Amino acid sequence: MTYSIYFNDLKDQATKAQLQVVADHVSTLIVDICSLGSTTQTEQLLIKSLDVPAEVSESSYNVSLIRTQTVTGESVCAVLVRLTWRPNIYSESQLFWNGEENITQISGSLPDGFSSSLFEARYSVTSGVSTPVVWYVKNGSNITVGLGVKA
Repeated sequence: MTYSIYFNDLKDQATKAQLQVVADHVSTLIVDICSLGSTTQTEQLLIKSLDVPAEVSESSYNVSLIRTQTVTGESVCAVLVRLTWRPNIYSESQLFWNGEENITQISGSLPDGFSSSLFEARYSVTSGVSTPVVWYVKNGSNITVGLGVKA
């Protein structure tokens, strides 16, 4: 009995570590696409495919963008990755910026005036179902980022 509890705890810790790798990878891609988008003043839509594993610990998982609070109370964007069948097993990666890039919105839909036949915007994406993407929209001084799946 004790061995089983200990083994399950170790397995959960390993799964969280694997989810953390996915969350950090997605977070890095979002920062990269935002950095690329900040190099121009024009309105634009950028899309980047996510190369993430179909499963973690033989399970599917959901990736979503959230607003969260830092220990100092600052509101920041973060990537949340959690198992679909055990949502209490999750990892989170905050988005850290090098420049003055400020995301005004994280969204499951493109802002008015923007559309794409290349992907469908979503609030979260599930691994292994289709090809996930991150997207970035610069509209004046407003910057929106989100997730989606290739059409």
